[in-house]
Amino acid sequence: MKYRTDDFSRLYGIVTAQLSSLASNVYWRSDAERQWLAYLVVVFQQLFEDWEDDPKLVKYLSALEHWPDANGRTVHRVFRLAGHVYLHVAYDLVRGVAATLDASPPVHRNELHVAASSADTFVRPPPVIVASRPDARLTFLAAAPAFAAALESQAGIDLLGDITLWSKLLGVLTRRKRRLALQAIGQWVLVLRNAALITAETITDMPPSARSGVVQKLREGIERAQTETADRFRITDVQPWTFPILCLAGPLAASILPAWAEVLIAMLGLAFAWAWIRDIARNRQRELLDAIDALGRGMHEALINARREGRDSEPEPSLTR
Repeated sequence: MKYRTDDFSRLYGIVTAQLSSLASNVYWRSDAERQWLAYLVVVFQQLFEDWEDDPKLVKYLSALEHWPDANGRTVHRVFRLAGHVYLHVAYDLVRGVAATLDASPPVHRNELHVAASSADTFVRPPPVIVASRPDARLTFLAAAPAFAAALESQAGIDLLGDITLWSKLLGVLTRRKRRLALQAIGQWVLVLRNAALITAETITDMPPSARSGVVQKLREGIERAQTETADRFRITDVQPWTFPILCLAGPLAASILPAWAEVLIAMLGLAFAWAWIRDIARNRQRELLDAIDALGRGMHEALINARREGRDSEPEPSLTR
């Protein structure tokens, strides 16, 4: 299935450019840390490209295309963008980082549920195993602003396309309102990145037999977050021309009233319809921000629960020497 990831792909291109710039800056961090970041950029890109072919992600990604109702209405593109961003941070980052941390025995790609098409990514270029966990944490956190900065940049705002006349007239998703939505996504990115790093370390330190189960637990939590959000919200774009009152006001007036009254009734009908549409549009805009926040909270909970599952799976420390 072809998913509509164009918005995220353009955003990710902005982020990748920023991260690659950091990785090539000889004055930023040490050579080993910059090499590690450069390798992560390659891995993250491959994991994103594998979405199309990963059967384990079909349920989540399909749910971001259409709402699960009888009408199958298209999901709002801003909410879809949030869903793609959160998936990449809460799932791809966890697996990509876990594969590069020092572990004994090393983390195998099968334990991370990596799609077959990205198997080569973890061997070519040669895996960069970071030697110092503290240095890895500092490097990972130092690169954190790249995603949020991309969302809040002019290019980030423009990636959602032109602001239509309907948006301007209805006062929804104007430039300022878009910025608020993208800022909300960016704030959750920072929260999710920190939790993703901790979860990756938890997976790395687990026995090999338990790693795959924690990754599966994480994915199930991510799917549950999306499902619960979909149960609460059905956010679609507002299409004023689909409201029947706009089509009925004129003909109804023409059938029973003189010409001057036809015009008056039609104008009153249009004014009422426009106020009605505007109110619905603004309510949906508020719901959009609430849905972005709810999905972010659900993703964070999925990361925390996966980490808790990992800690519960760790063997009890021996009391004997």
